Amino acid sequence: MVAGNTADLRCKSGVISELVDWGVSTAFEDQQKCVRDPQSVCFALLNDVAFNATFRTYCQNQTSCTISAFERYLTVLGTANAPSLYKQCHQASARLFVQYMCKQPEKELESKFAIKKYNIYIEIGSAFLVLIFVLVSRIWVADAAKRYDEKNVTPSDYTLFFFVDEE
Repeated sequence: MVAGNTADLRCKSGVISELVDWGVSTAFEDQQKCVRDPQSVCFALLNDVAFNATFRTYCQNQTSCTISAFERYLTVLGTANAPSLYKQCHQASARLFVQYMCKQPEKELESKFAIKKYNIYIEIGSAFLVLIFVLVSRIWVADAAKRYDEKNVTPSDYTLFFFVDEE
């Protein structure tokens, strides 16, 4: 059985719009790379027609969906050594990946752009306040240093400087 045997597809914002890619990678392949490669072990067994039909029926234009029973999307027909390939692609270490796109409605995008304008004004205002705080702090620190120097005796208060003229 392909690991997990279910995939929960979900859009945080918007709806599932289109299938980008899908496939199965085995333990013998790089499972960090989710790309359907014609050279991969399971490529010949992938049933695109069945998977695309399921995706269009249950997932497209939905905010979320669950695809299960992945063995339906692996076929044993069409290759000479299909049973051994099927066994490799159906084992527990095999991983199914699904890449899909989410689309946000225009109304939602418009509201995000409106919020973006306000965020820019807030950021500019915050930067202006920080600048004012830094300038006022520098003035306060300089004033405090001057008052400290006037109230306390330091070694520099007793330092004498002599200028000796050549004449």
